[in-house]
Amino acid sequence: MAASLYESKKLEGYLISAANLAEAAGWCGGTPDPVANTIDLDGKEGFVQVGAGQYIIKDLEGEFHVYKPADFIALYGSEGSLSAPMPVVLGADSVIAASANVVSSADAASDVTLGGGYFKAAVDTVDQPHVQIVGLLARASMAVGALDAYGLQSHLTLGAGAESSGNMTAISGKTILGSDNAGGIVSAGLFTVEGAHTPNTGYGVWVDVVDASLDAGIEINANGGTLDAGIKLDKMGAGAITKDIVMQNGESIDNATDGLINHSGDIGVGGTKVVGAQVAAIGLDAKTDTQKITDIIAALRAHGLLGPDA
Repeated sequence: MAASLYESKKLEGYLISAANLAEAAGWCGGTPDPVANTIDLDGKEGFVQVGAGQYIIKDLEGEFHVYKPADFIALYGSEGSLSAPMPVVLGADSVIAASANVVSSADAASDVTLGGGYFKAAVDTVDQPHVQIVGLLARASMAVGALDAYGLQSHLTLGAGAESSGNMTAISGKTILGSDNAGGIVSAGLFTVEGAHTPNTGYGVWVDVVDASLDAGIEINANGGTLDAGIKLDKMGAGAITKDIVMQNGESIDNATDGLINHSGDIGVGGTKVVGAQVAAIGLDAKTDTQKITDIIAALRAHGLLGPDA
């Protein structure tokens, strides 16, 4: 029979820091050293010197134990709250408040799921209009500089020879629509970038392909359904989209006026430039609309892209 897993009861404790050194020493009966930021303590394991960044925990028998951050989190985890976060001091080891590492070592007799974690939040029975439902809430914030910051990071690693009969996706979002839905926008994925100042280049969605070759950066698959548009650009609120589409070499498509597409680069068909460099040569800017259309048609014919009767 396999060993059982048990949860620990709630225990009192301190994460030692310079700010709470005297308070923690009075709580555990130790002697504080404000210069070295340590506490001399006679704990259950005997005399010990507790430094800033370590934990002092009182067990159910009233005895005191000292833990390094990684050992404490691995054993007790953290309950914390949004308003009262658990402070940690980062040393040589990474600190992860909760983690799960599972490996499948045998084939199952039936279709099962292997997941690192599963979180579900639901409201039931009665309407709860003031409750926000979040299956998993992830937040990252910086008050000082850091290497990178991710609200949610997902890695999908494919080993040599690894194959899957299904799909392989780093991040998957699915929204199932019933007969009655929210009054707002229903989305499988929502990405919001806020802030009036961005010192570096910022994008709402960024696709970065590193050391790989893909058929396309973004692909829309109707999968048996029908879409009004593969990609639809909507301006909402008081914001503005200055260029609808900007291409690799700076060419842009600007739909500034409904029904009219203004293209600032060259227009080509089959790799042949049709209208662009010829515009200045034939003086379109100084001509009437009728003359412009006539000259554009002439340019298309000159490239063999329109027949004489078109």
